[in-house]
Amino acid sequence: GGHGQKRRKEVECQRSEMAEIEARLGTLRRADGPEEMSLVGGKVHCIECVEGGDGSTVLKLREDLIECATSLPFMGEEIPARWDGLKKKLEREWPVVVQRSSEAVRALISECAPMTEEQVWEGLRFWELLGFVIVHGDVLVPRPRVLIDFLRPLVHHAPVDALLTSKEMRLLARAGQGKATKLRSEDWVVPPDVSAKATKKEVQQVQELVRDLQDRWVLKKKLLPYLAKWHEMREEERGDLLGVLEKFHLVVKYGESEESWLCACRLVAAEGSDATTPDWSRYENHATVRYTFDFLPRPLFPRFLAMQILNPDFKTERLPDVASNMLSMRLKKLH
Repeated sequence: GGHGQKRRKEVECQRSEMAEIEARLGTLRRADGPEEMSLVGGKVHCIECVEGGDGSTVLKLREDLIECATSLPFMGEEIPARWDGLKKKLEREWPVVVQRSSEAVRALISECAPMTEEQVWEGLRFWELLGFVIVHGDVLVPRPRVLIDFLRPLVHHAPVDALLTSKEMRLLARAGQGKATKLRSEDWVVPPDVSAKATKKEVQQVQELVRDLQDRWVLKKKLLPYLAKWHEMREEERGDLLGVLEKFHLVVKYGESEESWLCACRLVAAEGSDATTPDWSRYENHATVRYTFDFLPRPLFPRFLAMQILNPDFKTERLPDVASNMLSMRLKKLH
């Protein structure tokens, strides 16, 4: 009947999407032609939504990732037994971020004796390579997965709407027309308990700050004490966590102020419009650089730009002369 026809159409649409993804991810363009790129058997995985399904597709993807990882040439190499003991100590309850000079880390170093402090930090860097921890300078993130909760308010697709919807849900609950006990996606920006304690002036200020986050992609320090999960941290811990996000080029310092960050993880290209060319007439020298990719996931390019902004130490060298209307450029990776 009509339901079966609709279902067949949905299946055909999904197959078409899978074929498109497979075609785009299946090859990498090189100067000497395409090179096959695959995980295990060239598979492209479709996984169910986090709120539906039985989790079998996620488990299957995990199995294939493990199979791919264990086939790498360096797998099976021996590591110091004390590093394994260090990893087990990291599995207990930890704060989100800890400083190297903190009591928690000092206690960890004492437990790992006779390893020295440098040897412990070397072991932590090893486990970072495998994704178990994050080490940023003298800052340690023992459980990287908890960062998801801190990224939610920063990457929410419509934080202003979420803020207003959350407020409406609370008003309905007070009037006996609904329940506000269950955590909803609307509460991922500013939780209900935080909003309830805020004054009318603070609520208005938060709305303006969230508007900046949504429309201008600017995260201001004054907003952090109200954001989900961020409000549970001390000010110095927030600074440490922002440093970790800068390491992964998810945020970048904005302007001259130390109070604002540009959320590269929120930047998206305008649909159906070409980038406008700035007026460079007041500059003596200028150059316009255009990047062209065969395929690049949209979230990665803003992070690439953030990386360029965070690493402004460029080297120049003399190149062969070219015509006056031409530009010769060589991009070099600096270590």
